[in-house]
Amino acid sequence: MTKQDQDNILIAKIVGPHSLSGSVRVLVYSDNPEQLQRYKVLKASNGKAFTIKKARHLKGDMLVVKFEEISDRLEAEAARGIDLYVPRSQMPELEEDEFYINDLVGLKVRSLSGEEIGVVKNVENHGAGDFLTIDPFLTVAVPFTLAAVPEVHARDGYIVLDESFLTLSESESESEPEPEPE
Repeated sequence: MTKQDQDNILIAKIVGPHSLSGSVRVLVYSDNPEQLQRYKVLKASNGKAFTIKKARHLKGDMLVVKFEEISDRLEAEAARGIDLYVPRSQMPELEEDEFYINDLVGLKVRSLSGEEIGVVKNVENHGAGDFLTIDPFLTVAVPFTLAAVPEVHARDGYIVLDESFLTLSESESESEPEPEPE
């Protein structure tokens, strides 16, 4: 992860147009999506600025936002998929056991016994909580819970994962025997 990645926190993503006037639906990576409005200017990874004119809560972690830089539906459609960042210096201080996505992506993943088993590729949330996407052997999504990830050592560059979350338990695998070859 580059210094720029560490200095900017991924806070939201433009997921698509909302109206003919250029308003867009924005997925906010926060426990309180409406707080996005306190950051007047958000930046894309290419440095382009997006200035919030107005925003309103849509549902869940989704806002409808009108940016000064997007004036119609075509521009809103072109903005689909843009990740939006805020400088780390503008973000609130985190409580113990809270992390920004940027702080987790790229961390090595170790088993409970200390064996290195992969790398955190991404952190995703599809409404049922945060999941870590872990590579390389096979991309798997693991719940980002205390049971699955009992330790996070972000400053030291790794997390500890209970590897039982990577495979079926023995009882599950025994309940459906593989068919025998004919």
